[in-house]
Amino acid sequence: MDEKHWTKQDLQGKQDLEVGIYNKQDYGSFRFFGPTIYIGQMDPVIIEQIKDVGNKARQDPKRYDMRKQLAGNLSEEYNLKLLVQDNDDPIYQEIKKHCARYICGAEHGMAEYQSDHYIKNIEMESMWINYQKQYEWQPEHSHSGHLSFVLYCQIPNSLREEEQHPTQQGNSPMSGAITLSYGEDNTYNTTVKHIMPETGDIIVFPNWLRHYVYPFVSDVERIAVAGNVFTDKTFAGDTKWKDSPYTDKDLKKLNEVN
Repeated sequence: MDEKHWTKQDLQGKQDLEVGIYNKQDYGSFRFFGPTIYIGQMDPVIIEQIKDVGNKARQDPKRYDMRKQLAGNLSEEYNLKLLVQDNDDPIYQEIKKHCARYICGAEHGMAEYQSDHYIKNIEMESMWINYQKQYEWQPEHSHSGHLSFVLYCQIPNSLREEEQHPTQQGNSPMSGAITLSYGEDNTYNTTVKHIMPETGDIIVFPNWLRHYVYPFVSDVERIAVAGNVFTDKTFAGDTKWKDSPYTDKDLKKLNEVN
């Protein structure tokens, strides 16, 4: 059997990302189904810039209020795209960089493999900031666009201490977690991915992927930004991009190793 699969060792010298990576083995158990999920780290300088833009929106809540367009059960959600309109803005460029890594990983299995090429094919559709407070939450929902992202600008340390709260003593302590849901609940099948985010994390996933956010009980504020981007993906199952740097031979080879 000639099939091989990428390992973290193959990524030496590159950023280690949880996307398209499998154990290198010829036989065994594999989990090849379901949507690709990307987890990366935002530039801390950009995080501070985003918080500054969010503060501007907060100063004019009536103008930037976005709650009527969103599923969240939150008291403060503001439209950032009205304040960040330049497609070359460093905030957009940083987010698009991570979306490009998602695309490259989903298409070719290597998150750093020519991912810069895909940035020019990404267009920001929408972006908003969430100020999540005590007992607020996000019901299950999906997004528009092609890809969606959520990034975390501020996560109070006290949220990590909530595991000691009386409500978190069961076998599924989910206070403040984001959960991604896909597939049928059945034997030997995992249908959810729970993520306890850290400050600076960015998560990228398909726009159609159902997800929800649990409330927390601490009297604090968590700041997150979510949004959607368009890509030049035209239909499900299409693996070739316009302006692609790869030939048909390259794509065939990449598909063989993935």
